Amino acid sequence: MRMLETLSGRGMLSAESGDLGDVDYNITRFKTSTGAHDAAGKIVGDAVVLLDAFDAAHLKLTRSDTGRAMDIAIKSLRGVSEAEVVFAGPDWGD
Repeated sequence: MRMLETLSGRGMLSAESGDLGDVDYNITRFKTSTGAHDAAGKIVGDAVVLLDAFDAAHLKLTRSDTGRAMDIAIKSLRGVSEAEVVFAGPDWGD
């Protein structure tokens, strides 16, 4: 696996139902040994936003700096204000 870059900043978390709220993110993009691209990291935000996101389908994280969206999925909640996320493709947000 080869690390490509780390994306960090602030963005809007949304689902099919609409915007859920702002979160801070730190997501590392990497390339696997098979050549596939993947990403994983964490988001930090209001507990209600993260709980709503955990139950939602088709999450997108829209980066405040570029306005571009990345498809993500919440892997697990860590406490009340942090969640582990993984890339859920196909949109990378760049």
